[in-house]
Amino acid sequence: LSIINMAKARINNTFGKMTSSPRIIITSTENEAISLGSNAFGVAHLSALGQCIVLGPEGQNIDVIAHEYTHAEVHHRVGWLNYVLNVPTWFNEGIATLVDFRKPYLLENIDLSQSEINSVKNQTFNHLDIKHYQAVRVIASGVNKSKLYENLEKLQQGQDINTAFSM
Repeated sequence: LSIINMAKARINNTFGKMTSSPRIIITSTENEAISLGSNAFGVAHLSALGQCIVLGPEGQNIDVIAHEYTHAEVHHRVGWLNYVLNVPTWFNEGIATLVDFRKPYLLENIDLSQSEINSVKNQTFNHLDIKHYQAVRVIASGVNKSKLYENLEKLQQGQDINTAFSM
């Protein structure tokens, strides 16, 4: 529970106080995580009924938990339908990497061309690889973290992602 609380504190300190309260399932094996629709790290299942985070054995750390909690928070604040229709994967993953301090996602460790970075906005993400996460991390670095919730409210009210976030 202490690492979950530290992950929440990281989000609160980065974006402001969280209001979502997803259910958390912690698995002991990768197979158990997979049986719940996750992987060895974790996944946030988001639906019209709410949010559930499944943490695999490799995801029981502050970085992964904060990452998945951020998905739940974005979903909670914009509402399910707006989330499905107006929150692109590149944006959602980029915002989550802002509180995920694993080494590959730190800006000083990212070496991508501008075209590689820009291309992620036009891709359909069936499977994200490390370069996708790195590219969206670079894009998200331009987001005003202190106004994230305010801008998510604009999405919830019907503005598109580019207008709400001045992208």
